Amino acid sequence: MRGAGVDSTKIYDKVHSWVNEEAILQKFFCGYLTPGEGPVFNKFRVSSVESITHNTRLFALEPPPGMKFHVPVGQFVRLKASIKGETVVREYTPAVSIVDSNKEHLKLMIKIYPEGKMTQYLSTIQTGDPLLISEPAGSFCTDLVNSTKELVLIAAGTGLTPMTSILNIRYHQKKELQSTLLLFANKSEEDILWRDKLEQVCRLSPQFGVVHILSSPSSSWKGVTGKISLSLLATHLPQPLMTQESVSVDHYSFLELCGSK
Repeated sequence: MRGAGVDSTKIYDKVHSWVNEEAILQKFFCGYLTPGEGPVFNKFRVSSVESITHNTRLFALEPPPGMKFHVPVGQFVRLKASIKGETVVREYTPAVSIVDSNKEHLKLMIKIYPEGKMTQYLSTIQTGDPLLISEPAGSFCTDLVNSTKELVLIAAGTGLTPMTSILNIRYHQKKELQSTLLLFANKSEEDILWRDKLEQVCRLSPQFGVVHILSSPSSSWKGVTGKISLSLLATHLPQPLMTQESVSVDHYSFLELCGSK
């Protein structure tokens, strides 16, 4: 910052010698840039760990003191850890409360896999522990999210996380002519993430709809069963988005997907 435009900086110092730029810069300091060494990581503190389902946890993270941290919609952060002498880096999209506009803490909703190097490490993390988090990355554009009339989101498992920030945008826009449909695929009832929050947004806003699709439900399940397929999409996607053999998108509709293949 201070090295940009040396001549201009000299003139500025003459006119504004009273300004304590060191104190000002310290307030907005968020880490050092090291050219050629990849993303910059900062040490966050785990403020809480919440079990969402039997195998998924929500980590709330506080940035270093004095650091303002914001992840734009659709972007992700990298989490780095040294595990048994190996540096492991994984990418995660933050989870955002759909109705609540409070975004003070970074929240990562992560499924714990039995064979996952990072997730097994995270399963041991407790409140107060440090985690190394990178600056945000990604190039997602929200223009279509803001303007499209019919928005369809298709998510599976923790593929819900990038959808939460998009749902948050749509909810707070409160445009009566917009509709938002989430098709959410999981194995069983106990695997559905934030089911209560999804039901809440549907109650509060009639423009929202959620269809739960379970591949291995209990015998008492009365909802949709199976896996995402063209025949299932033909049943639930709005027309003219869906044809008999394919999914077509026109300027009235916007389709987003996230989840395992």
